[in-house]
Amino acid sequence: MREVAVETKKSRVPEITMERLLELSERIKPVVHFNGIGLCYIKLNKNLLVPFLRDYEATERADGLKTLCDITTFHTFGYHIYFNPTVAEVLAQIPEELVRRAVAFQVVSDPTKDVSTHDVEALAAGYHAATTRLYYRE
Repeated sequence: MREVAVETKKSRVPEITMERLLELSERIKPVVHFNGIGLCYIKLNKNLLVPFLRDYEATERADGLKTLCDITTFHTFGYHIYFNPTVAEVLAQIPEELVRRAVAFQVVSDPTKDVSTHDVEALAAGYHAATTRLYYRE
């Protein structure tokens, strides 16, 4: 019988242990830009595996943050028109060399709203590609 190679879907989001996720979430917090206020930390659901950009509220201003860099992050979706990134997805994708300096992150692009940012290959594989900004504090 002839063997057939079967291509499996590769995950674009690295695996992360719950222990590592909790460790990173204590140090690296999500921020959102609020009109008239600026960058603010947001109240998080205790479950870091659920989307965090829905029904969020500011907890405090995120003063003193400086841009470290922008990275591309990949986020799974149930339906392509809904962009629902999770804290776990973002934290799992921060390169190790940046983890030490990063104290906050902001998802700055919504691939469902800006067609020019579509990563067609990622979309076909079941992922949204987003730009995520990392911040540090001096």
